[in-house]
Amino acid sequence: MPNADGRHARHRDAWASLCAWRAERLPWTRFAALALAVAWIAGLGQPFVPAMAVGRFVLAFTLVVQFRLWDDLVDRERDRTRHPERVMTRSADLGAFVLACVGLGLGNVLAMLVLHGAAAAAGLASSSAVLGAWYRLHSGRGFIHAHVLLLKYPLFALLLSGEATESWTGFPAAAALYSGLCLFEILDSPAGQPLSSRLLGLHGSVITLAACWPRLDLAGGAALFAVSLCIALIAHGRLHLPARKYWPLVAAIIVLVRSSLGDSA
Repeated sequence: MPNADGRHARHRDAWASLCAWRAERLPWTRFAALALAVAWIAGLGQPFVPAMAVGRFVLAFTLVVQFRLWDDLVDRERDRTRHPERVMTRSADLGAFVLACVGLGLGNVLAMLVLHGAAAAAGLASSSAVLGAWYRLHSGRGFIHAHVLLLKYPLFALLLSGEATESWTGFPAAAALYSGLCLFEILDSPAGQPLSSRLLGLHGSVITLAACWPRLDLAGGAALFAVSLCIALIAHGRLHLPARKYWPLVAAIIVLVRSSLGDSA
């Protein structure tokens, strides 16, 4: 049975490569938290149903995994010189990665269809096609590229909101999450490029305005103060804050909590 043994060995190697990539590029805590934030935003303004909440989180997480894997596949040749130590750049056979990405993509569209209807599934398929075109047409990997790619997270939240899409109350929180992720990406830049005052002003203003939604009452004022403090500390480049790149995400989480309270705060 040499052929069967050979197939089993290839399957084991493929699985080992995927597990190694996951450990290197998809730490559970960080990306599960991101998926939780996306699912949380998607459920804003809707009655809490445990089964639906779990379904949104699981689908949000598989979407995060799919697009993270896709991004690494697209950047593999570029990473050969910048990150030659990575699992994917050292792999001679990309078959397992491509198959996993395609399988996740098909599974996510099907899950979106079953859970949230044809419109949501079509939206996911269309956005995937647009992203594929962007990858093909845009060779740069600077801040513009990052801003385009990060749009997928508020889009995930919108699609996962299901029937509540038309009167989507999660828009302010989604905008805050997007701006927080953009600032995180800039601060996490391996080139060490200083934070642009214009980008800080733009994204900081988005998070700050979202903090007092839906109205500037006591809770909105408290959220506004906390977010403004986070943005001010980020802007003060001379302060060597611990884990400085995560502070924009802290500000976005404050907005998310405020949005969850809504008029009951």
